[in-house]
Amino acid sequence: MLVSLGGVLTTVRGLNTFVERHLSYLVSFSAGTFFIVALSLSQEAFEFSASDLLASLTLVAGAAFVFAIGHFMPETHHHHEVADAADVHDAPSARRILWGDALHNLGDGLLLAPAFIVDVRLGMAAAVGVLVHETIQEISEFFVLRQGGYSTRQALVRNFAVSSTVLIGIVLGFALSSVHLFLGPLLGLAAGAFFFVVLSDLIPRSVAASNNVREHIIHAFAGLLGALLMIGVNYISGHEHADEIDPHSIEHIGKEMHID
Repeated sequence: MLVSLGGVLTTVRGLNTFVERHLSYLVSFSAGTFFIVALSLSQEAFEFSASDLLASLTLVAGAAFVFAIGHFMPETHHHHEVADAADVHDAPSARRILWGDALHNLGDGLLLAPAFIVDVRLGMAAAVGVLVHETIQEISEFFVLRQGGYSTRQALVRNFAVSSTVLIGIVLGFALSSVHLFLGPLLGLAAGAFFFVVLSDLIPRSVAASNNVREHIIHAFAGLLGALLMIGVNYISGHEHADEIDPHSIEHIGKEMHID
């Protein structure tokens, strides 16, 4: 929610152009972080699911769900880059993006909750990945809202209000994850969704933004840096493998959180 206020940085003289010009490199960095997060979540999905087949199906379902949302509501995922400068965003378009972002944030909360249920450290690693991606998303939307006719204050207030839907997703996600039967499938859905975002959106955008070999190398380095960051987060946090976690502790999480 605080990241949704990041657009204010672009109002600083000289920083606006710099941020917009280098936003595509942050997309590559985000791809690297998301890929490692998705790998971690998929590993836990196989550990907590009743069977490997079920885990595989939930990964596919997560990817299919994001595909369907993106197809029917393309405003849920928008990156405003220099290459999009020719696009004109009016007020109705900006409002649709706000509604789409509300749904996107709700999904973030729903998908992050099972990661925290399994291990707080895995949840923090996933949150860092989402945080990097959301920084790009919110700055992009700030550009769009400003182009759609909103003032700086109006754009920031609306972005912050819309970001609060993540709280609804978090409550719903924890309620579902407290039922042990749903934990594995939710992890699989989250992993599939993250893999799809990386492979169908982030990486293609990075490739499209590269105009020469030098830029391809910079994008590849940014992605590698993001991946190394998440590997470092996992290493420093000492994330336990799922088979090292006491299953009885998971059963008591719902009671500790007063969730039936």
